[in-house]
Amino acid sequence: MNKIAQYLNFRKWPKAKQHEFLFNLVLGIGFMVVFILLQNTAARQAVINSWFDKYIAWRFEIDSNKFILQNVLPGLKKSDAKKVSDNIVFLRFDRQAFKTLGRPVITPRDKVADLVNIAYKGGAKVIYLDMLFSERDYSPAPAKPLAGDVTAKDGLSRDRTLEDLLNEIKNDAGSQTKVLLPFETYEIDGKLKDIIFSSKGESIIDNHKIFAVTPKFTRGSDSRARFWMPYEGLKDQDNKGKIADVLWSVPMTALSLFYGDGQQLVKLREDILKRDRFNIDDEEFILELPDRSGAFTFYRENYKNNASVRDSEHLQYNRIQYTLMQDPIDKRTISSDHIGSWMRDSSHIDNEYIKFKDKIVIIGRDDPDCKDFHSTPVGIMAGMYVHANSIATAMGETQPHLTTTGRQVMVDILLILLTAYGYALLPSYLVKYFLTLLTLIFVPCSFLYFCQTNEFVYISWAFASIGALRLWLSVFFTKIQQRAGR
Repeated sequence: MNKIAQYLNFRKWPKAKQHEFLFNLVLGIGFMVVFILLQNTAARQAVINSWFDKYIAWRFEIDSNKFILQNVLPGLKKSDAKKVSDNIVFLRFDRQAFKTLGRPVITPRDKVADLVNIAYKGGAKVIYLDMLFSERDYSPAPAKPLAGDVTAKDGLSRDRTLEDLLNEIKNDAGSQTKVLLPFETYEIDGKLKDIIFSSKGESIIDNHKIFAVTPKFTRGSDSRARFWMPYEGLKDQDNKGKIADVLWSVPMTALSLFYGDGQQLVKLREDILKRDRFNIDDEEFILELPDRSGAFTFYRENYKNNASVRDSEHLQYNRIQYTLMQDPIDKRTISSDHIGSWMRDSSHIDNEYIKFKDKIVIIGRDDPDCKDFHSTPVGIMAGMYVHANSIATAMGETQPHLTTTGRQVMVDILLILLTAYGYALLPSYLVKYFLTLLTLIFVPCSFLYFCQTNEFVYISWAFASIGALRLWLSVFFTKIQQRAGR
């Protein structure tokens, strides 16, 4: 033991070894400092996002594989998003549904009403319609309808069928069902686009039973859907730097209605409008929900330079934990004419076993023609499933997030110290194996820690860069000496 202590005693090393150790230490810490100073830059964001994406994808595969959970990693708990995923049910128009309907341009709204009615009569707590309603359906009734009632109505009649059902839900005081309708904004002035549902000029939105939401989620520079958006700020037409109103996102509204009555968002909206500035970073908001254990904390969007910067430890709390799949093997439908199929937690079940009571129901399309597919860390996914994973993430006790800068620095310095010792004490041909060993130890430990805590401990990889920096400096000074000798 004493020999090991003497071997590691820096003061008893030869001067050359001491200088080499200090040189490597300075190189590593210098690289780490540069990495920290690059915070909120596209370069650092790309590094962290690509690494974090792998952890999200690995966690997704583990959550989806019962064999791994039961036999390989029996002590690993399910992700927080996976634990609450049973509260989310999908009603979808799939490939077979649209083949039966003759592949219409606009989703037949009377068939949407059929799915809404199933969830409504089943006692769903929240229904989200993941489709836009900014245009009416002017398609005529076909001259030769297909079998049954599949395509017998004209487009305007289909619209009225859904509108009548929404008004029925709106006026049903005895029902707990709330409906979320997506609204788009105009790119030029940021105003809300109107939707087709209105009665004598009065909007169907009452923010009591029918709610307006933004269907947006945040994309990175590579167009991947990594982060859910808490809300969209609607611009003040007289002062573009101010927020005139707040349009809540799908996960925020669903969360508030699932654990409360939505009134919590009214108070939060007032708080946001008091600050009424767009170019703010890391503003914290707390949503108190009566039926949720613990308050829900989220951070506002960053609109600087027309780009959402996502590399701060706070804004990373809006990252989506993907846990819900979209393409199960078993394909069962909810009707004899294949208009829609249903899925919960990636498993289809016969209609008689459907349980909608107190669930969040998402109705949308995942057929190839819907043009609503998005790149995610776990592959290409239809928009309705991105929203579902966003809701499940927000409902979980903890959100996937970056570790603090202080913790990152501590881990970085530990690895830099070990690497500096390795270069000073090991033969040069063994150093690369030593660095590989450090990497092989750190990455699995970091991933398992993420699985247990949802905290992503990242590093600058300064310890692995010391060798490259040494080589570059050696070549650099050699060239200088050669020029000086000419």
